[in-house]
Amino acid sequence: MKVCVAIDSYKGSATSEELNGAVCQALKKLGISSCNVPIADGGEGTLAILSKAFTGQKREVDTIDLLGRPIKGHYWLTEIDQVKTAIIESAQILGLTRITPNEKTIQAAHSYGLGLVILAAIKEATQVFVSLGGSGVNDGGLGLLAALCGQDIPPKNPLLLGKKYLAELVFPNLDGKKLIGLTDVMNPYTGVNGFSYGFGAQKGGTEKILAQFDAAAEAVRKKFQSQIDLNKFSGSGAAGGIGGGILLAGGQLQPGFATIAQLLDLDHKLASCDFVITGEGRFDEQTAQGKVPLGVARLARKHQLPVVAFCGARPENITGIEYHFDGVFSIQTRPITLKDAMVKKVTLENIALLTENVVKVYLSGQK
Repeated sequence: MKVCVAIDSYKGSATSEELNGAVCQALKKLGISSCNVPIADGGEGTLAILSKAFTGQKREVDTIDLLGRPIKGHYWLTEIDQVKTAIIESAQILGLTRITPNEKTIQAAHSYGLGLVILAAIKEATQVFVSLGGSGVNDGGLGLLAALCGQDIPPKNPLLLGKKYLAELVFPNLDGKKLIGLTDVMNPYTGVNGFSYGFGAQKGGTEKILAQFDAAAEAVRKKFQSQIDLNKFSGSGAAGGIGGGILLAGGQLQPGFATIAQLLDLDHKLASCDFVITGEGRFDEQTAQGKVPLGVARLARKHQLPVVAFCGARPENITGIEYHFDGVFSIQTRPITLKDAMVKKVTLENIALLTENVVKVYLSGQK
């Protein structure tokens, strides 16, 4: 028996590599071989996974974070299918973890620093992948656009700078280079499911502020609508609208999981396996939006393989996606606080124990 292990990171607790490693060790104790595939969906951890899958070089760039503070950004320079490629993780530069979100930060934060890193990468690479998950900005990608156009650093969130600033925005020239945003959500640019109403609250936005942001984003959408209607593109609302910014810059959006799975040749690896273990930190309404567990499960079903998901937490009902899995299990072994559950040692011990128990049950049914 051979088990494919492809678990996304448990955000704030353990990386994909660590979780996969714990599961593979548990399988080894049972005398079962494994295929270890660290995986991501375009969110945090994407750069670490792809930089280990593709030999290359780390390039450092002087840039700024989402509040304009000087930092060292970086990208991974490699070759994929003989094409010189740069890989950037937006969360490394603009991550929500860099700030304590509140009303002031959401009105100050912008994506200009990410644009500076993209500019540096484009000078060396023919194509640039940008993973969009985990961002703390809510600027519609306008900061990124300003950097790519050579404009000055905005004094605050550019969505709040009014019609004069908006009138100065233009399409940048990528000089024939390919810019690809990897999205981990399918949200449009504006509206009830747009980037402001969809994710702005977790970035410090109040109801009043979010209404203001959505109205400003709608003005951006209408300005460029004759050339490109951002709401017609799935994922344009990813990363506080940076997905839309990439489209306005002449780039394209691709589903993060599908792209990364293809780059890692996951489909081919599954063909040689008998059982699949996937998972993520929390199963919720976002799981159905192109996240790792659902993507892995769909590929597993293609090969008619049994597939289970291990998560840190799950709701009582996972209506709409449960039929993709043979089982969805929480790794928790007892009542526990969120703080204690997030401890890495606890997470890795629990997922190893769950692996042993689930696989033993599966094997007993095969006798």
